[in-house]
Amino acid sequence: TTVLSKLKLAKDIEVVGMGTEMLKFAKGILNRDKLRYLSIEEQKNLRKKVINSISRKRGIVILDTHLSIKNGNQYLPGFSISELKTLNVKGILYIDASPSEILKRRANDKTREREQGSQEEIIEQKDVNLGIISASAIALNIPFYIFQNSKGKSSEVADEIAKVIANTQDSD
Repeated sequence: TTVLSKLKLAKDIEVVGMGTEMLKFAKGILNRDKLRYLSIEEQKNLRKKVINSISRKRGIVILDTHLSIKNGNQYLPGFSISELKTLNVKGILYIDASPSEILKRRANDKTREREQGSQEEIIEQKDVNLGIISASAIALNIPFYIFQNSKGKSSEVADEIAKVIANTQDSD
């Protein structure tokens, strides 16, 4: 989200936060960190509403979401193949950081209510995420891009992403 907030976007490009959008449809939930505790069916229903809303937007939409949502030892993909097809996804941008960097960011983020986790748990979730990316890219025959967001480098990563988006637009 930090990197995407630094993108210099053309008029017809919009960044949409999945968690923020889900909150608009979630009755009685005021904190996005509480969404992960909904049943899988409730999460899927909220996601479906958001996907339908986004699919009606004009121009290019960059969907800011998590590739997987972890609750205990359960993982739920952040999207399904059919949802990606509905959105006519052209590529996946994966913004990553080292496990130690992620732990530091979580510890310093007082706006969120979530477990800090361990380096081992972060590595496991990164492996799950890469599996989701690979499967999605294969199923949709689309490219994916991996960006390393090291401390203090979010503006540089945003510039790299802007170049990828510009090149994608040029090839359409």
